Amino acid sequence: MRPKTVLMLALPVFAALAVYSGTLGAGFVYDDHLQIEENPWVKQLRHLPTVVSAPVWRFRTAESTNYYRPLQMGLYNVLWWAGDGSALPFHLLNVLLHAASTALLALLVHRLTRNRLVATSAALLFAVHPANSEAVAWIACLPELGYSLALLLALLVHLSARGLQGAAGARRRTVALCAAAVAILFKETGFAIIPLVFLLELWLPGEPRAGAVPRIRAAARAGWPYAAVGIAYLALRLLVVGGVAPKAQAELGLLDALRHAPALFFGYLRLLWMPARLLAFHTLETPSRLAQAVGWPLLLAVPALLLLLARRRADLAVAGAIVAVPLAPVLYVPALGINAFAERYAYLPAAGAMWLAVAGFAVLAGRVSDTRRAAPATLVAALVMSIPLALQTVHRNEVWRDDETLARSVLAVEPRAWPMFALLGAWYEGQQRTEEALEVYRQGLQHHPENQLLEVNRYALLLRMGRVNPDEAVERFERMAESYPLSFEAWAMIGDAHLTARRFAEAEHAFSNAIEANPRDPLLYNRLAVVFAETGRIDEARRALATSLEISPGFELAQENLRKLDALERARP
Repeated sequence: MRPKTVLMLALPVFAALAVYSGTLGAGFVYDDHLQIEENPWVKQLRHLPTVVSAPVWRFRTAESTNYYRPLQMGLYNVLWWAGDGSALPFHLLNVLLHAASTALLALLVHRLTRNRLVATSAALLFAVHPANSEAVAWIACLPELGYSLALLLALLVHLSARGLQGAAGARRRTVALCAAAVAILFKETGFAIIPLVFLLELWLPGEPRAGAVPRIRAAARAGWPYAAVGIAYLALRLLVVGGVAPKAQAELGLLDALRHAPALFFGYLRLLWMPARLLAFHTLETPSRLAQAVGWPLLLAVPALLLLLARRRADLAVAGAIVAVPLAPVLYVPALGINAFAERYAYLPAAGAMWLAVAGFAVLAGRVSDTRRAAPATLVAALVMSIPLALQTVHRNEVWRDDETLARSVLAVEPRAWPMFALLGAWYEGQQRTEEALEVYRQGLQHHPENQLLEVNRYALLLRMGRVNPDEAVERFERMAESYPLSFEAWAMIGDAHLTARRFAEAEHAFSNAIEANPRDPLLYNRLAVVFAETGRIDEARRALATSLEISPGFELAQENLRKLDALERARP
């Protein structure tokens, strides 16, 4: 690598490492507990083939799922083994991936602008942008970082292969296709590589005096191999998931998507250029009719603006496409989870946004002063802007230290975020701070009186504390069932209440209902095995534990219960 290139990369990469170095001491938070700490497939290296060949939640549910992330879960497996269960390797990988993406952005901007100072400036602002904090500081955002890095690499290598013939060109194009495959295997948003390559080939200079139709054909030829990679992934996904994945929010439809799309898109633009009110959970609000009426014309104008920009500055049109194309899939709310607006989705778009911001400043600086001074002035401006952004990012990173700081940071601003009440209450329970946990559940139910999970957690805690008797707990859960169907968690709590009162027949019925609602939860079979053991049905208890281990090989609780059964049988006369 040339010395000038090293200098171009040094500042933004150092900034990325420095700003996120504080996250290395953080722990597992939020979804990390279930995906990693409570996932037996992650905890043993021998399960690596399993975790890369099954949907993420298959270790605990048989329900159809649209969550297939083989590279994410495979890396989790290896990182758990490498760090012996420590969160440090997970956080370190996130920071390194972010630093690598920062370097790739600088290289990509330089290749398209031939201006090292502009490239350094764009990469520097991307390195310290506060909107990236969620993606880098939260372990569960590994797919976002992985697909973004691979996609930037694919674009860069694809550009380097343009015009090359023979073996050298073929090798680079193969590397670009492999990077594209990695991007898609990290996250489905990696499909953005297909339209991005097409637009890049369409907009960048090609054959002299080529007409529109030949350029479109050439762009389609360049994009077709990437489409083939996507088709191969879809075939793999069909094999693993078993069909078209269900909507994450079944109650939402196309009309809901149309209502929310403009507000979501411009919400992300606000986040990228005015990173304020950063939250781990944003409540989705239906836009007013006026906002919808104004929003759609503005949203439809975005492609037209990119086309106009492509005529003057093709490089900046590519930057705009890096903003817009990855955001397109996350505008369809029925396919998203309850947290439909998520800052992590803006990670790769932030690269394009900072590129556009720097380029815009360079243009203004060139008009105000000598054009030769525009690039140095841009770097100075980027350095000045990076200081408050970096400080904001460092402060924001502290939110992801543990569940308490995360949940409290959200609830202080957005009390409608009911999952944060559940998260904070569970954290207090884990710290044996039961009174504080009860208070959190009480506050949560004040804001969300019909929330079943908060009610179940509250009564389960009261039962464990001896504040309510089993009969009262069962009565409460049965009243809940009159209003809406009970979840498998509620049935499990009913079973626990009966088990506490040693009403084994009722406990067996409740646990069986829970298993019917969720037949792939290994913990439910352990609870049922306890009922069987207490009633002397040892063989049935063994079969239940065997089912638990079949679902989650290496499940420690099931192995412990099997040892207890062995000891029980040896103690018999």
